[in-house]
This record gives sequence, structure tokens and C-alpha cells, in this order.
Amino acid sequence: MKEAVLIVFIVLGLGCSNRQEKPIWMNPKSPIEYPTYSFRFKSKDTNWSATMISFTQPISLIVKYEKNGFSLHTHSQSGIIEGPAQLCLSYKNNFYYYPVKLVNRYDSMRNLVDFRSPKTVNSDSSLNHQSIMYLNDRFQNLKLLADSSSFFLEKEITLYPKAKTYRAIENIPLTSYYVQAGSCASIPLGYLISNTKNQLQVKAGPLYDRYKNLVAEGSLIRFVISDSSKTYQMESLVHDGYAEAKMPFIQNRTYSLYAYTNNVKSQNIIIASGKKTHPDKNEKLPVQAKKVVLLKPRVKKMQKIKPDTTKRTISRTMEIY
Repeated sequence: MKEAVLIVFIVLGLGCSNRQEKPIWMNPKSPIEYPTYSFRFKSKDTNWSATMISFTQPISLIVKYEKNGFSLHTHSQSGIIEGPAQLCLSYKNNFYYYPVKLVNRYDSMRNLVDFRSPKTVNSDSSLNHQSIMYLNDRFQNLKLLADSSSFFLEKEITLYPKAKTYRAIENIPLTSYYVQAGSCASIPLGYLISNTKNQLQVKAGPLYDRYKNLVAEGSLIRFVISDSSKTYQMESLVHDGYAEAKMPFIQNRTYSLYAYTNNVKSQNIIIASGKKTHPDKNEKLPVQAKKVVLLKPRVKKMQKIKPDTTKRTISRTMEIY
């Protein structure tokens, strides 16, 4: 029993003899200016290893031994992400930690960031934009905004309604946002009658939203033509602000022609014996009428548009209302 107790005391004595005395930090400071600050420690021992455990990753430090101790220096002269960190000194199985706060000694170039939400705005819904601005350096440290005690500035902005891509900060592509054209506000409608073919070429446009932006490419326009017995509907996609379609047409019949998209309808054009009558005013899309009412013709100056002779032969002019 005495021998066992003796062995325990010997083991404990050897363990205590291996434990190194904690180095004394001789020049403590807060915050630590990185990378120019040099740590100085008092210690009788050598072969210490030093690591700065920063916010992002551990950073190895250079240990230089001096009389009665050692000093610590950085390998790099670059900056660091500022904030709380720990200095770790290790010797064999002994580890000692010293809490520190890091700041960059040299103030780097600062960047103003202006985030906008949403990135795409449609003029039909809202032209309001939320802006969040902040300032950081090249090491991604947040800085106080100029003339402010805050790191962030939030505000609401009313955007200009012209459809295009903008930048909140001109030379920073990341701040780009886009104002998108809204839905069609009105539908100008015209037609061409072909003598060689039993068809009517109809054209809607130019098509704008309420802010005079051309509507988006690929918007759907529907053309409807009807006589006393049948109704035909054709669909066409908008390109460069126009939509076109070819409709069935027989000479010496009376037709009603209009175009619509969503809840917007064009003027209603009555074509009687190949001639026009006075069209109705712009209106919301109604339930399709079953009866066509002929209105008294009225003389109106016509605009002549040259036909596209590379595609077809057109014998009459295009009439636009």
C-alpha cells in the first residue's frame, strides 16, 4: 500500500515538473493595432509557439527570444478582419490564452455599398425602392458612415419610371437594378386588305405602358374578327412594340375587328364592303357582342403607308385609328 502511494506522488511530481509557468504579458494593450504591434512576454522558457486565433482563421506568429523573455511579430503586413480574438501560447502540452481585440493599423480604401430591393421593379405594381447603404474597407470591415453614428442607412426611394437598367452607384455593377415596362395602356389598330389573297393583315402598335415605355418583348396580343356567322381569333407576340397577324377575309362582307390584351381593348373597327366606318371609342374588354351594328360612314383623312413589297403585293393603304 505504501509503495502504491509513493508511485502516485512520483507521477504527480513529474507532471508538475512538466507544467510550464505562464508567460507574463509585459506590454498589454487594447485594442491591438495589427500588424505593427509587437507582443512582449517575460518567461524563463524557450521553444514557445504562438498563434493568433482571429475571427476568420488562425494566424501563425514569429517568436523572437530576448533576454528574460520573447516577442511576437506578424509574417504579413496586410490587414485583418477586426474584432475579438485570442492569442494562444503553447509549449508541449501547455496552452495559455490571452483575449485581445484587433484593429487595423492602416486605414484602407473604403467602399460605399448601396443594396437595392427588389432588383427588378415593374411600373404596374410600385416604383418604390428600398435602399440599404453601408461602408466597408477592402478587408470587409464595417465602418461608420460619414456624419453618422450608425453602420447602416436605410431609406425608401421613388424611382424614375423610364424602363432601363440603372446603377445605384455608377461604377459598381453589383448595385444595378432594372425598371421594367408595365402592361399595355392602349392599342392603336390598323389593317391592310389584299386583293390577291382572301386575307386581312392587321397590325397593333406602337404599344406603350402608361409611362410611354414600349411594352415588353413577347407580350401577347389577341386579334378578333367576326362577320354575321363566324368569329376568328389570332394571337401574336409583340416585337419592338408591334404585333401583327393575318386574318381570313372575304370581299363584300361586313366585318368587326378589334384587338385586346388583358383588360385593354382597341377601338372597334367596322369594315363594310371593304370600307371602314367610324370606330367606337377605347373601352375595357367587354363580353363579345353577338350582333354587329353598322355605323354611318364618316370621311376621314387617311395616312398612306408604303407596303412591304419584299413579302407581298398590297393593293390598298393601311388605315390607322
